[in-house]
Amino acid sequence: MILNSTANKNKIITELNKYNTVFLFLDNDNTGNQTAKLFSENHATVIIEQN
Repeated sequence: MILNSTANKNKIITELNKYNTVFLFLDNDNTGNQTAKLFSENHATVIIEQN
């Protein structure tokens, strides 16, 4: 599942924490490259792109 959202990231995490998930947040860093940040470890993969 890929979520493209400008919604509150913490609210999304709270909702998805009900499931077994790996959260990967793709944020643009200062060089303009996307950096993947692992937030929790389990089974499924959820990618949230911050635009």
